[in-house]
Amino acid sequence: MLRSNSSPRPSTPSFGYLLNMKLLNLTFERVEQLRDQHKKLNDEFEAMKQMSIKDLWIRDLDVFEQVYQQQVLAAHHSCSKGTWRTSAKTGPPRSPKHR
Repeated sequence: MLRSNSSPRPSTPSFGYLLNMKLLNLTFERVEQLRDQHKKLNDEFEAMKQMSIKDLWIRDLDVFEQVYQQQVLAAHHSCSKGTWRTSAKTGPPRSPKHR
């Protein structure tokens, strides 16, 4: 037997996020900012839909290469300044006597 409070809920969307939203988020400027962001992301999505899988892959590899080169340069710069630190200890483990 089902209890009255355990009946299935209707499939209506929850609007709790609107009730919990701060009123400062409802300013005209914020709405315009969100519209601009939506348009930008929608345009990017539409452009990506027109690209082939190969083009998407090449684009991702280009982004990866840029970030990788930045990391290599940053590591080289840190190493040349003497600030390079490793988290692992190097060399053989020392016996308890020498600690």
